[in-house]
Amino acid sequence: MKGVHHTIEAEVEVANDKTNGVIIAQAGYFGGWTLYLKDGKPRHEYNYFALERTNIGSEVSLTPGKHLINYEFIPDESKPGTGGKSILSVDGKKVAEAISPRPSPTPFPPTKGPMWASMPRPTSPPITSPALPASLQARS
Repeated sequence: MKGVHHTIEAEVEVANDKTNGVIIAQAGYFGGWTLYLKDGKPRHEYNYFALERTNIGSEVSLTPGKHLINYEFIPDESKPGTGGKSILSVDGKKVAEAISPRPSPTPFPPTKGPMWASMPRPTSPPITSPALPASLQARS
């Protein structure tokens, strides 16, 4: 989120409407973002260096089965550090929207290894508070 329009898309399959876990995340407690499920509800949290958080999510739990979760950031301006609109959709329908006022003007520092978004490991620092399970069960 550096003032650039982008989307994150995740295909998930949930067993029940109480599923918890991180789908994908980048960085950690002192700044980053994550797409996750809490009590079966898809959520996206943007953590501005542990000073400010933008958290959006569905009010409705996913039904058991396959779903497509999409997060989109639309910047107010095309320059680093500009705020913008955060939109979360499930199966093509918008479920949440908010303004992200202060995205990082620079990339988040890596917590371990090279910097890229990934499935978190059990030893990864949490981005959300309180912490969620490290990840959903991945299938290849």
